[in-house]
Amino acid sequence: MLSHFDFSPVARRLRREDIPAIVAMSGALAHEEDSAPLDAALLERDALGTAPGWHVLIAESEGRPIGYGLLHRLDRAHSGRRELELQHLFVVEPWRGKGVGRWLLNQACDHARHLGCDDLSVSAAADIAAVRGFYLRCGFVPGPVSRFGKPVGALVAS
Repeated sequence: MLSHFDFSPVARRLRREDIPAIVAMSGALAHEEDSAPLDAALLERDALGTAPGWHVLIAESEGRPIGYGLLHRLDRAHSGRRELELQHLFVVEPWRGKGVGRWLLNQACDHARHLGCDDLSVSAAADIAAVRGFYLRCGFVPGPVSRFGKPVGALVAS
């Protein structure tokens, strides 16, 4: 798919030495989406720790990360379907617009199948037209968004 590149694309799992590069990329992503960047200690705990919940796929060229996808698995009790949710997808300049993001999405689909998942979903800033258009062109369809969050340390209001 990326045969027009001067490199052979490599997808692999996160390694400890990748953490600084991924944190830097997440900072750039956070700036684009007006959110918070990843914390290095949390990334290490949740992707490389004793009970990792995150799956981080790295796209690299010449041994250096040029993009990443951060995923986590969701099990849907009501439907019995297993889902892998892509929470971050980021490609550095000058690799943008060259198919690396689409290639990472395909790697995420392969990884989801490997984990026995039925679906790949995306968490994306829907108000960013370019991001929304990218996922629509890649075959994703908008779904209902009705998530609510609450810190678990606080009691439920009566």
